[in-house]
Amino acid sequence: MDKVPATEIIRPPVGRRYLAAALVWTLLVAVSVGNSLYQQSLEVEKSAMTAARANIAKDLNFRRWAASHGGVYVQPDTRTPPNPYLKVPKRDVVTSDGMALTLMNPAYMLRQMQSEYMGEFGAQSRITSLKPMNPGNAPKEWERQALTGFEQGEAEYREIVERDDKRYLRLMLPIVAEQACLQCHADQGYRLGDIRGGISSVVPLESFEAQGAETHLAILASHGMLWLVGLCGFGLGYRQDRGLEDARLDAEQDMQRYREIVETSDDLLAFLDREQRYQVVNSAYAKVYGSIPEALVGRHVRDVMGGAFYESVAPYITRTLEGGSARFRETQTFSDGQQHMLDVAYRPYRLHGRVEGLVASLRDVTEQWKAEQALTLSEAKFRSYLADAPIPILVADSDGLIMEANPAAGRLLGIPRNELAGHRLTEFYLPNDRESPHWDKENLLSGSLVEGENRVLRRGGGAAWVMWRVVGIEAGCSLVFLVEISARKAAERSLMEREIELRTIVETDPECIKVINSDGTLRQMNPAGLAMVEADGAEQVLGRPISGIVVPECRDAFMALHERVMKGESGTLQFEIKGLKGTRRWLETQAVPMRNGTGEVTAILGVTRDITERRRNEEGLRLAAVAFGSVTDGIVVTDPNGIIVDVNASFEGLTGYSREELVGSNPRMLHSGMQDAEFYRTMWHALLTQHVWVGELHNRRKDGSVYVQYSRITAVHDANGRLTHYVGISSDITELRHSQQRLEHLAYHDLLTHLPNRVLLGDRMRQAMALADRKKELLAVCYLDLDGFKPINDTWGHEAGDQLLIETAERLRQCVRGADTVSRLGGDEFVILLGEMTEVDEVGQALHRILDTLNRPYPLPHGEVVISASLGVTLYPLDGDDADVLIRHADQAMYAAKQAGKSCFRLFDPEHDRASRNQQEQIKRFSSALENGELRLHYQPKVDMRSGRMIGAEALLRWQHPEQGLLVPGQFLSALESADLALPLGEWVLGEALGQMASWEAQGLLINISVNISSQHLQQRDFVGRLRHLLTAHPRVAPSQLTLEILETSAVEDMAQVSQVIQACRALGVSFALDDFGTGYSSLTYLRQLPTEELKIDQSFVRDMLKDRDDRAIVEGVISLAHTFGRQAIAEGVETLEHGVLLLQLGCHLAQGYAIAHPMPAEQLLAWQNSWMLPDEWARAAKASA
Repeated sequence: MDKVPATEIIRPPVGRRYLAAALVWTLLVAVSVGNSLYQQSLEVEKSAMTAARANIAKDLNFRRWAASHGGVYVQPDTRTPPNPYLKVPKRDVVTSDGMALTLMNPAYMLRQMQSEYMGEFGAQSRITSLKPMNPGNAPKEWERQALTGFEQGEAEYREIVERDDKRYLRLMLPIVAEQACLQCHADQGYRLGDIRGGISSVVPLESFEAQGAETHLAILASHGMLWLVGLCGFGLGYRQDRGLEDARLDAEQDMQRYREIVETSDDLLAFLDREQRYQVVNSAYAKVYGSIPEALVGRHVRDVMGGAFYESVAPYITRTLEGGSARFRETQTFSDGQQHMLDVAYRPYRLHGRVEGLVASLRDVTEQWKAEQALTLSEAKFRSYLADAPIPILVADSDGLIMEANPAAGRLLGIPRNELAGHRLTEFYLPNDRESPHWDKENLLSGSLVEGENRVLRRGGGAAWVMWRVVGIEAGCSLVFLVEISARKAAERSLMEREIELRTIVETDPECIKVINSDGTLRQMNPAGLAMVEADGAEQVLGRPISGIVVPECRDAFMALHERVMKGESGTLQFEIKGLKGTRRWLETQAVPMRNGTGEVTAILGVTRDITERRRNEEGLRLAAVAFGSVTDGIVVTDPNGIIVDVNASFEGLTGYSREELVGSNPRMLHSGMQDAEFYRTMWHALLTQHVWVGELHNRRKDGSVYVQYSRITAVHDANGRLTHYVGISSDITELRHSQQRLEHLAYHDLLTHLPNRVLLGDRMRQAMALADRKKELLAVCYLDLDGFKPINDTWGHEAGDQLLIETAERLRQCVRGADTVSRLGGDEFVILLGEMTEVDEVGQALHRILDTLNRPYPLPHGEVVISASLGVTLYPLDGDDADVLIRHADQAMYAAKQAGKSCFRLFDPEHDRASRNQQEQIKRFSSALENGELRLHYQPKVDMRSGRMIGAEALLRWQHPEQGLLVPGQFLSALESADLALPLGEWVLGEALGQMASWEAQGLLINISVNISSQHLQQRDFVGRLRHLLTAHPRVAPSQLTLEILETSAVEDMAQVSQVIQACRALGVSFALDDFGTGYSSLTYLRQLPTEELKIDQSFVRDMLKDRDDRAIVEGVISLAHTFGRQAIAEGVETLEHGVLLLQLGCHLAQGYAIAHPMPAEQLLAWQNSWMLPDEWARAAKASA
């Protein structure tokens, strides 16, 4: 391998070295170009953003200013139309002096300004909101996206969009609710500081991008020039190394390429040497001067530009050639004769560190300049508008210092506008108002609206009321709008004073004052009127037809008056109304028409008074005149001293005195003396204090007879409260009092004996008990019942019975003391109260005396009779402290006396009473058990002891007590013997037994059942019918399966009735058995007459027949009687095998008892029947006795 020379290794060829340097240089220039272009594009967007922000700021200032005018009343014209979206109670008003005012429409002003702004700048701005007041302000899609971002905390929204092949910048900023906003938007729920929407500006980028394009070309041109200069430097170096010719050719080629780049630029580009002569210019530059580039090269810049333009730019050229740079704007007339605004940039051109010339870059910014001029002109117009505004306006800083004022403000304050600067508005306030709040700097800085009212002192003298509003338009600057409201304040004060006076008069007037609309509805009514129609509030009647409360019979006249007054007449009418709460009143109204400014009647003013009392008095006077003469009650009128001044005819008839005799006399002439002085003192006290007295007077007629009069005496006073007369109205109630006395006697006394009845007895008992308590004594309450009184009535008639009762009452009166009481309760029952008893023996002595008296013969028309009485006695307070309880105790003791043999007395026994109460409680409990299904039937088999065959079963009652468990009849039936439960209980047992028999029959079993019934069933008239009904309800059961068991003692009580019932039941197929036979006293005749099939030997005889020969004899006798009369004998109580053996030996083979089976539930009977075996002992005994 050949070696490379050292010089070639260390030093590359000259061409390569310069080529590498040129590439690096090109890369650096390209990077610089790219960075400059990027920065320029940012400048374009920044300029557009600046313009958009300026648009938004001016728009907001317009809106703040306009909003502040939104609350100012001005005279309406084409510049101040009403605002359709301004939500205020009164948009259009008329002042007291007749001036029509309207609230200024800020939206209309804003549209005019924006229209002019759009025409001059091509930009547009608008506001939008998620809750737009004007439908035209509803957000578009991109605006809705921006508003959503604002709610999430974003500060702005911007984007660049293309539309119609053009690019636009969209910028939207949030709108924060300021005080001025709330005038229109408070009802939408916004508060100060809330984001209520956004304001946007859309700026076309065409002009900014055009300027940027020119800048781009300048950048490309300048960098191309620098790149070429660098290449030229490299070329020179290369030429020095490779030859001057190559360097020149390269330079010429590079320069040619540079010229091509420069030539294609839209900017005006030129290169000047140090002598200010053109070295290079592009066609755009030469065209400005109406030339070509070649013609300008080598010429001095002054010769080309002209003297005037050169003089303006010469200092900048000099500064650049000295190493500085310059950027400025200057106008120049182009070759087309038009003035153009040029943006000029001079940068020095250095070679080897020495300034060899300058690069001039000129850009035509005429359109941009015009836009800026238009904006300046618009601001000037805005200032001119403020200056010409009819409303006084001040410009002040945030501390209230006036910076500028318009002429209207100077006229208001009486000082030239140019002298207001440097003053504060508060300096013109009256001394008392200078401390009042004016404006808040913080609110102004936030854009809020501040307003108020104050009095100002004019320089020329005099004070004026001013309404001021301050709105911040930019940092440190505010607009103050002033409106003189002196006339309004004076009118308001005058109206307020008049309104207060009129309201006071109307509100306090006791008469009804009302205003009625032309359609008859009520517009206004004072409190007196509301009370008159019974309205709780004005809302109940205002706006409603007033004729609605007029009664139908007066409504036509009322409507006729309304029509007359609406035609311009006045009128008066009396009519009746029915208030809202139903009260009827008579009213008198005076109605007059109310006219407007043109004289047209628009309403009716009515003054109404309540004349109900007056009409009532008038009617009362008419009626009184008639009544005084014709009323049946006596009327007497006296003066304040009691002297009679007038009487009516009825009073003459009542007293027997003539009018002439009574007038001038004192009513004392009628006193009977039956009422004492205290009575009359009480009467006069009532008349003097209460002005009325009502009561009864016992007076004496002229003929001396006493009569009772019911009187009402009334004191009459005049309007001043002075007593003028007394009026007495009286009616004769003498016969009424006599009748009442007779009725009272009948109400409290027995009609036959005239003894106290039960009502008066209760009162006497309470008095006697209270007396016994005070004296610590005993009170004997005696209950008396005559023995054998009924036969006397039945035998001799009620007249004889009544005579006996009258005689008995008389004897009882004679037996007691005056303080004691004898009362007849009814029939032959009497109650005697014996008081002042100290011990029981004393009571006994009195009762013996009473019984002895009553035992004596009674003479009656049909002869003498002797009867006795039974007495029951209870003692207070030993036996109770309640009157009804004491009488009940005495009644119980009386029954005990009757059971003791009559013609005697018995004291109340507390133990017997407790037992009786327990029995009643048990009866009540058993009744509940019957209703609640607590009763059960158990069945005890009856068998034939010869064969062991079950011939039937007896149904026995059981009580499944919820607390005590299963109870047998011996534990509860004894307490029910005297109760009325026997019939329902027996019917329940029959029904249950038949139901169980039907159930067994459904299973294929025929079991005869015997049921016990009481004597009450046999004495019941419809017993047979009830039994037939029960049998019919169970058609599966054959009547022959049922046997009814009756006690021997019950059967013989009424043999005829019992026999008849048994025959009727047997006709149904039901058989009978005599239960407990041998315990009664029936004769053989009775036994023969009773058509029964069975005799049941009482278990008491069967149980003891093994050890008692008498009982055995009775059993043998019953068995013999049964055989004799063809009846079957059944032995009860067979408890042992021995009992059964003996019975078989005696000829009785039917039995029931514990030796056979205990009573059991129905469901166990079949199992018993299948398992029971005949005892061997009985089988042997049966065989032996066969």
